[in-house]
Amino acid sequence: MMARKEQIERHGDYGDSGRRYYRPARDLTEDKLHRLAIWVVAAALGAAALIGLIMYAYGC
Repeated sequence: MMARKEQIERHGDYGDSGRRYYRPARDLTEDKLHRLAIWVVAAALGAAALIGLIMYAYGC
C-alpha cells in the first residue's frame, strides 16, 4: 500500500485513464526552452550563411 502512495506522490494519480507515466511541468518547460534554443541557433546559422552568400555574390 505504501508503494502505491509513493507512486501517486511522485507521478500523480490518473486512475483508470490508461496513462502510466507523468512528466512534471518543469520537464516540459525545459523541453520548450531547449527547442527554442535550437531554433535560435539554427536561425543565427542560417542568417550568417545567407549574409555570407550575399557578400560572396557581390564580391565584398
